[in-house]
Amino acid sequence: MTLVDIPSPRIDTRATAPERAASGHASGPVPYRALLLGGRLLADVTTPTRQQPIADALAAALAARTGHGVDVQTSHDPSATAVADLLASDRDVSRLDALVVVLAPRRDGRTPAETRERLATVLADLTARLTVASALVVVVPSPLASGLTRHELDGFSRTVAEAADALVRVVRLEDGDPSLTPEERAALWAGDIAERTAGALVEPMVRFAPDDPFDEFLRVDAVERIEGRYGVPTAEFQELVELARSTYGTAAAAMSLIDDERTHYFARTGGVAESLPRGKTVCNRVMRLYGGLIVGDAALDPRLSALPEVRTRDVVFYAGYRIEGPDGAPLGALCVFDDAPRVVDDADLAPLRDLVIRAERLLAR
Repeated sequence: MTLVDIPSPRIDTRATAPERAASGHASGPVPYRALLLGGRLLADVTTPTRQQPIADALAAALAARTGHGVDVQTSHDPSATAVADLLASDRDVSRLDALVVVLAPRRDGRTPAETRERLATVLADLTARLTVASALVVVVPSPLASGLTRHELDGFSRTVAEAADALVRVVRLEDGDPSLTPEERAALWAGDIAERTAGALVEPMVRFAPDDPFDEFLRVDAVERIEGRYGVPTAEFQELVELARSTYGTAAAAMSLIDDERTHYFARTGGVAESLPRGKTVCNRVMRLYGGLIVGDAALDPRLSALPEVRTRDVVFYAGYRIEGPDGAPLGALCVFDDAPRVVDDADLAPLRDLVIRAERLLAR
C-alpha cells in the first residue's frame, strides 16, 4: 500500500452531502485572514454547515495566540479539488495571512517517492502564489478524521515532511480522548493548527494591502440582488446602525449598499441622506479598501480630503468597515462619523468589524 494525495478529487472518501463553505470570525484589532482548504475532513458530519465548528474554533484559537482579530474562510470541496482549483484559477491570494491545507492520504498505486515528488511540486506552486509574509501550513489529519491507521499516517507524515521546505509548517493531528464531543475535538485540532500557524505570522496584510481589486459587474449584480431583498430597511439592520453610533458616541451612523451610480444608506441615523452620488461619498472609498478605515480628521487623509462631505467639515472623525457578500464581493460599508476630530488607533476598528460580521450574516440569509 502506498499513500498519495493531490490532485485526485476523490481524497475525501467519506459519505458527503451538499454543504456550504463556512466562515469563522474572532473579535480583535487588525484581523488576520486565513483560508482553510480540505477542512471537511475535520468537519462535524452531524451539523448542516459541517465546517462551522472547525472554522469558529480555528478563528478563536488564532485570536487567542496573536491578540488580533481573525477571519477564517473554508472551501466546501475536498482538499485535492480545492487546491487544484486554486492553482488553476486567477484568484488573488496575496492578501491571505495564512493558507492552511488539510492533506488527506489515500491508498493508491503511486510509490512514496512519486507521492513526495508530487507533493513537493504542489507545495512549491502554493508558496509561489502567496507573498513572502504569508504562512503555508500543511495539516495531516488524525486517524478518526482520515479513516486510516496510525501506522499509515506515520508513513504519510514522513512523506509530507520530506516534501515540505523549511518555510512550510507541518501539523500532525491526534484524536485525543474518545469521549470528546465534536466541538471539543474541533477545539483540540484548532489549537494544534493555531499553535503552528501563529508562529509563522507577521503583521496582518490589512496593514499593507493596496486597494482591493474586484469585478465591478459581478459586484453590482450582487448589490442589486441584495437591494431586491432589502429595499426597505429592516429593524435588524437599523438596530446594528444604532448600536454602532452608541458604541462610538458619534452624531451619525449608516449602513450602505453601493451600486454603479449611487451610495444608498438603507439603514441610517443622525440625519444621514437616503442616497448620494457614489463618487462623492467616503463609503465608496472605504469599499475599495481591504478591511476598514479610521481617521481622526478626514481632511488630513489624502484619500478623503477632496470629498465634498470632508471639505465642508460635515465628516471629520470617520470610521468605516466594508461589507462583503458571501463570495467576498464588496457591497458597501458600515460607518460612524461626526464633525469633531479625535485621536484614534487601528484597534478602535474592532467593534465596527464585529458589527459588520453580524450584518454580513444577515445579508447572507
